[in-house]
Amino acid sequence: MSAGLVAVVGGLGAVAAVGVAAWQLRSGIKATRVQRVIDLHRDLTSGEVGAARSRFTALMWKAGEKAEGENLCHRFTWSEIRSPVLTDKHVVERGVLGTYDRLPGIPDGEHAEPMRDLYSVLWCFERIEAGRLGHALDSEMLGQLVAHHAVWWNELTGNLGADNDLPTIHLGSLRSLAKALRTPKLEDWARDDFGSR
Repeated sequence: MSAGLVAVVGGLGAVAAVGVAAWQLRSGIKATRVQRVIDLHRDLTSGEVGAARSRFTALMWKAGEKAEGENLCHRFTWSEIRSPVLTDKHVVERGVLGTYDRLPGIPDGEHAEPMRDLYSVLWCFERIEAGRLGHALDSEMLGQLVAHHAVWWNELTGNLGADNDLPTIHLGSLRSLAKALRTPKLEDWARDDFGSR
């Protein structure tokens, strides 16, 4: 084989090796991003955050069915879930939904508080949104595993805003994530649980 032909074959081999390496790198990055979404979804739906999520939504379903009708969830306000707070001037009373024992039958409710559970869920959405904004998550997998959670929780927290008595920056991450992942079909699905479309 001539030296020129050897150089051409060697060059083609090097190009092929670079192509394979680039493909492996892209595949590895995609797999890492997919795994991050899976891990964040697991954080949201199991363990401490999953338990907080389950308790809080059970409370809102019970409150909704009691006040608004069968199969309806309650959109709460800050004052309804408020914990007792001592301020310089007075004690702020606990909200009507500020404890799980007001509506019995919520698992592990005696050792938990709705306000803390809500923040656990909001902080999880905050981590997910930070990953999305940092391009560390696979968009397709995020849409498949997290979109319906974000859109539904955005609807559940729809009565919370800056005009309420306890605004929080943590809602911003949920709002941003839900806006990025929403579809008209998902929004209609979420609104159905609250009796509005």
